[in-house]
Amino acid sequence: MEENGYTPLMVAIEQENVSIVKLLLELPKVDVNKGPTTPLYLACSVGNSKIVSLLLQREDVDVNLGNEWRNPLYVSCSAEKLDIMQLLVEHPKIDVNKGQGYWGALYVAVQLELTDIVKCILSHHEVKMSTKNACLVHACRKQNISLALALIESGASLTPAEAQQHEEFSQLLSSHIAAYR
Repeated sequence: MEENGYTPLMVAIEQENVSIVKLLLELPKVDVNKGPTTPLYLACSVGNSKIVSLLLQREDVDVNLGNEWRNPLYVSCSAEKLDIMQLLVEHPKIDVNKGQGYWGALYVAVQLELTDIVKCILSHHEVKMSTKNACLVHACRKQNISLALALIESGASLTPAEAQQHEEFSQLLSSHIAAYR
């Protein structure tokens, strides 16, 4: 380990040296969950999908490991890395709901109005309905039809009070839903 706490694996990730990362991952004693910034989190931050893919192949990788607010899914969402988001969402151990309150990756994607990333996250079958519903309210506040439609297609809905609060947008949304069907 180096003085700054980085392991050789982390240095190779930061330098985006795929061949060295691959060699290091073949060593049995390499800890892929060493933190506080894990190698997977760092690879997602760097935005290198090849390295992320290599890390996700390790059975011992904790795909959800991050800090209280951010994890690999969150940081990939914030960086608008759809290819990495897809790799993470497809991982069998991903927790798409992880975050502080509603501040998970789906909420961030709605706030940033990233429709493709919202759809990617919604493709995972375990997104909490309460999160979907809260995100639909934010999509209505932003008056973003494509986000709202994606959330509605996933089962999200507004309460009558929320629909009344966003009545004009709800009517516009209803006309788009009718045209869509």
